[in-house]
Amino acid sequence: MHKKPLTSGLPLWEETEDRKVNSELADIVQSVSEAARSAEEMAELSKMVQKASEDLSSVSLTELRSDRFADAEKVSMKALSSATKQLSARLLASKGSQQQALKKLQTRLSSISKDIVSGREVLAKRAKLVEGKELLESEEKRLKSLEEAMASAQAVASLEEVTSGVLDDEKVEELSSVLDNARESLKVSAHVAARRRSTADGPLKAALQSLGERTAKAQSQLNAMLAASKAQRGRIQSAVKMREVKAKAELVEQLLDKVNETELPFLKGMEILPADEVAETVGAAEQAAEELEGAIVDARQFQASAAVDLKASLSADALKSFMKDVTEQSARVNAAAAQLLQFRKAHVARKKAAQRYEAESKVSELEKAVAELEDEAAGLLEGDLPEEELSLRSGEASAKVKSVQDAVAAARQLVFKCQRDGIEDFAAKLKDLQVRISQSNVTLGKAGKTIAGIELKFTAQRTRVEAVKALAEMEEQVERAQAACKPLLEDDAVAVLVDQYQQNVACALWKQMLEKGLGPERLFVEAGAKGGRLDADSLVNFLQAQATPTTKERRASLVARYATEEVSKGKGELVALRSKMQPKRARHRDEMMPRFKFLSTRAMPLLTQMPQEEEHGFDETLREWALMERVTLKFYAESEQDAEETTATPEADHDSVANGEGQTLQQEAASLDSNKKTKREFEVEARFLLSSPAFRSFVRHCQNKTIYLPDDDPDEFEMVLKFMTHARELPEIDPEKLVMLYGWYDKYEIRPLKPYLEKFILQTQIRRKADWDVLLTAHSLDMTDAVEDQVQMFLANEITAATVSYNSDHFNYLYQFVGVCGGSLDLAAFKKLLRRRFAVEHTAPLRSKGTTSQASPGDVFEAYTKVEGAEEVEGCLWPAGISGFLPVVHQGSKCLRQLTGLDAFWHWGDQEGRFSWRRWPRRCYRQQDLCCGCRCMLAERVVQESAESVRASAAKLEEKVKDFPASAKTSTDEVKAEVAKLLPKRQVPVAALSLLQKQMAMAKKNFAKVEAGVWGRGPC
Repeated sequence: MHKKPLTSGLPLWEETEDRKVNSELADIVQSVSEAARSAEEMAELSKMVQKASEDLSSVSLTELRSDRFADAEKVSMKALSSATKQLSARLLASKGSQQQALKKLQTRLSSISKDIVSGREVLAKRAKLVEGKELLESEEKRLKSLEEAMASAQAVASLEEVTSGVLDDEKVEELSSVLDNARESLKVSAHVAARRRSTADGPLKAALQSLGERTAKAQSQLNAMLAASKAQRGRIQSAVKMREVKAKAELVEQLLDKVNETELPFLKGMEILPADEVAETVGAAEQAAEELEGAIVDARQFQASAAVDLKASLSADALKSFMKDVTEQSARVNAAAAQLLQFRKAHVARKKAAQRYEAESKVSELEKAVAELEDEAAGLLEGDLPEEELSLRSGEASAKVKSVQDAVAAARQLVFKCQRDGIEDFAAKLKDLQVRISQSNVTLGKAGKTIAGIELKFTAQRTRVEAVKALAEMEEQVERAQAACKPLLEDDAVAVLVDQYQQNVACALWKQMLEKGLGPERLFVEAGAKGGRLDADSLVNFLQAQATPTTKERRASLVARYATEEVSKGKGELVALRSKMQPKRARHRDEMMPRFKFLSTRAMPLLTQMPQEEEHGFDETLREWALMERVTLKFYAESEQDAEETTATPEADHDSVANGEGQTLQQEAASLDSNKKTKREFEVEARFLLSSPAFRSFVRHCQNKTIYLPDDDPDEFEMVLKFMTHARELPEIDPEKLVMLYGWYDKYEIRPLKPYLEKFILQTQIRRKADWDVLLTAHSLDMTDAVEDQVQMFLANEITAATVSYNSDHFNYLYQFVGVCGGSLDLAAFKKLLRRRFAVEHTAPLRSKGTTSQASPGDVFEAYTKVEGAEEVEGCLWPAGISGFLPVVHQGSKCLRQLTGLDAFWHWGDQEGRFSWRRWPRRCYRQQDLCCGCRCMLAERVVQESAESVRASAAKLEEKVKDFPASAKTSTDEVKAEVAKLLPKRQVPVAALSLLQKQMAMAKKNFAKVEAGVWGRGPC
């Protein structure tokens, strides 16, 4: 087979040198190649432009408008400039064979440059071609419109028909309209084409010449048609114009009749018309005259323009006949104009007479009103009337005085207008009217002074009563503020500090319950309760035997009880759950045994639905669960023995599972399960536990340990639940699972369950009676304010439903809820409370011992003082301020929580002096349960509100005294002096409240010091 030689035929050294030069000049070659490509693009576009220059129809307007031309020119100039710069710079530094190669590239680049320059010259013609192409298209469109118009004219009537004069009026009107449109199109088209034809060249000039010939042909046809139809079109146009001339003359005559109608009231006599109607008639006449004048001007202008428009369209005889008719119509318009001139001359005199009449009428009415008011003032001054009637009539008379004063001003203004218009024959009468107005004004002043004196007497008396009332209200505000601060200022606030000490004792009891593993019921019995009741002496003796929180360390431990716990236990401590308890009691064993028998039977099918761990396989997970269930079953089956004897051997368990004994254990456990209800409950619990990967991990780490579930020690079980709260995916909680969690919390007080329950409460919609368990759990776990608000709303809806229609189920569930919330009342008392009428207004009546008082929203102190110690109270403690039922009353301090309608239940819960183990102070519930800081805040709030009210009342009182006029009767002066003596008393409440504010500031500082001692426990 023949093989191609590997060399180019040149000597080796020359071939190597060529390759080296080509490699060094690759970038230059690339730039020159780009310039060559752009030159080719320019050449292609130049051919298109050259072709259009020779024949415009060969290239479309869209192609000529393309952006390719501008882009190609820009790209070519850029590529040429770049290649030239690179080549020039390389030539200066080159030599030998490289220089020779560069000179060859330079020659090629010069040729490319010439091509680009010539292409740009050709492309410069493109703008004129585009403009010419656009002109041809527009002229073609106009000429086509002209030709269509002429075709329409031919369709209406041919030239022969028009020349013969046999067309009817309808066809002549249509033909005239068509010819007018064609004439306008012809003017524009011919003018533009002639202007461009003089400057065009080449194919554009030929195309425009062709259009000119077509235009001339259409113009000749149009001129022939216009000449033939001139007489007929003139006849029709003159008839149309004449109709419009007559219509305008008729409108002038109609408006003249309207002007004559406005003249009738003046001919009858103005004495029979009221003054207001006279002015209205004068205005209507002037408006009608203006409308008539406008119509006359319009008619005359149209007559003149009609003669000019028809002069070229009509023959001499026809034009003469038309002008004769126009002259007749003009005579009608001129006659109306003459009558309008006479009307205006007469109207000037009537207008002056109307002004005289109106002025006399106004003065007469004024004198009559002043005389009536003078008589009324004399009757008030001399008559023996009761004070109530006298006060009422004097007030009405004062209002009349003001209206008559306005009438005096209006009369004077009208008389001045008559003088300004220069009514010479009325000058003497005007002076008389001015005298009469002045006399009426003097009489009005005397009557007004008498009425003002009587009115001022009653005003002064009312001011005195209001001043005394204002001072009394100011004193009440001071007493209210002093009552609010009294517990905090008297006897060193011993009662307040004792209340707070009792709360600390309750906290300590709860701490002891947790430390000793006691339940609330057991603590209640150990405190000395007998027959379900705990008397005061037994409780005192029990408290004296306990350690009281009187040290700093003790208080710190109490605060830690309510602080948020952080998970800080290490991995080793979490997985090393050691046995610290004795075997379970028989009761707890009987309760827990069915649960783990079911876990044994359900573990295998549940695990098949779970995701697998990355580091462990499916079989190993089964082995771990089988191990846990085996050890658990053995523990409960042998609970009669000691803890050491019930410990399972991990190695033996591994061997047993490996030999298949796990399935046998499940079959044995399944035979023990016969309760279907228990099986359903434990199915929910098993699914919930197994859905947590963290809990599975916990079991895997504990596979070599003996599993003991907790009994009375909540710490170990709390560890298990902490694993669940840190799972990668939280399982969804439905009401059934929530009830299960509530059972765990109720037995072990497990706080890590709180995030689960909060999330469920905020997302769920409670609609069923069974969902009350959700509310019980939410309140028991001490939820956030958002959760409590939702619970309050649902509780309000349920109470409303229970109040409207009695339902025993409603009452039972509500009573259960209140019991968990802390009430200790019995069911009968609670039903009695629910049947009461709850207020939904902005203020609610509170009835206690036969008296009724109003409680406003937000006034915490006042509401508490009204119901404290009452035997019988009706109404809601916190009335609705916005909407709904049992609303939230917001306070201004971060320390004090939101007080809600549940505070009412807390108040009723301790009416009989019983100790309720659930009434431990997690938050401020009642006025007695508030800490010192909160009570100071409430008292300061009352003092601040009282101070603001007192200052406002004092300012109003001072303004009332200043409003007394300087000129008053002796009796009024005495009242004024008496009220002035009351003014200094307004400073007494202000000074008292200022002193009270200073005392509260000092008390606050003292409480801050006390909180560091044995009494305090910090904010609520």
